[in-house]
Amino acid sequence: DKKAATIYQGKENQGPPPEQTYYQDDQGQVLELSCRCVRDNAQAKTAHMVYIGLPELFFAQMKVSMYAALFLSFPFLMIEIWGFAGPALYKDEKLVFWGFGLSTFVFFTGGALFGYFVVFPYGFDFFLSLSQPGEIMPSLAIGEYLDFTIKLFLAFGLIFELPVAVFILARLGIITPMMMVQNSRVALVVVMIVSAVLTPPDPFTMFLMAGPLIVLYIISIGVCFIGLNKKKATLRAQGINPEEL
Repeated sequence: DKKAATIYQGKENQGPPPEQTYYQDDQGQVLELSCRCVRDNAQAKTAHMVYIGLPELFFAQMKVSMYAALFLSFPFLMIEIWGFAGPALYKDEKLVFWGFGLSTFVFFTGGALFGYFVVFPYGFDFFLSLSQPGEIMPSLAIGEYLDFTIKLFLAFGLIFELPVAVFILARLGIITPMMMVQNSRVALVVVMIVSAVLTPPDPFTMFLMAGPLIVLYIISIGVCFIGLNKKKATLRAQGINPEEL
């Protein structure tokens, strides 16, 4: 058909449509921020993001918005809990409440930001470097990418909670600074295994995670010492000699 051929020829001459990416302004700044690592690499490696199911992009936006809302609402949640329970707490209990809440938020945020700005770019660069131009090129599904990224966020955030967990265990009398020093070699092996599991299999990225974990372990020894001293002070205030326990 001559008319159909003319239409096809016209469309062919127009060239490919302009690239529509998942991180444009109309898709939301939160989604754009969460996809920064792939976006920056895509400029050099021609990687592109796709969504396979029709509602996948919509649910991806909802998922990112939900996690961002949960994270940003944590301080307000603490304030609401404080407004309800604060008047009934003693002075020491108020200090514990705010100390635990703020330290948990700060360490989790620090771990997530460290992973996002320091470890993630190298990790995604490694995975994208496995592509073979002209043969195997990356087409990343937005849903799977976000699931992977959120898991890494949670992993780094929870790992950076180590000092908080150590402080609680020290207050409960479960661990002591001497115990942590004596088991430092075992802790080093565990740190290297965790770093190898959670990061891409290249040594540089693994040590990017192992280094901060080792520093956190050293800090945790000092935190454990503080927690143990506070426990002893509490027992002495109750007329109990901690050395007899």
